[in-house]
Amino acid sequence: QARLIMYTGMRIDAAEALRIGLVDRVVADEKLWDETFEIARTISGNAPLSVKASKITIAQVLQDRNERDMAAIKAISTACMDSEDFREGRQAFMEKRTPKFRGR
Repeated sequence: QARLIMYTGMRIDAAEALRIGLVDRVVADEKLWDETFEIARTISGNAPLSVKASKITIAQVLQDRNERDMAAIKAISTACMDSEDFREGRQAFMEKRTPKFRGR
């Protein structure tokens, strides 16, 4: 699908973009900022080290298999598991409360 769109310059509407997986959701124009900020709020409410680990892992997985830095993935995963935030998240879960992440 990407090749077809790029090679031909074909224009597609939102419904088609959603159908082929080019976008993961379609919202009304007037709801765009609200939806965008809700996603941002959700991400910012997660543990900063986990968000960083996700970014690193995704960036590495998208690279050619032979160029991936698996040590970087392992290092950030270990840092997450050894973090204060990990312990806080686990404790908050057991206490049925919202965790207070600090990025440490």
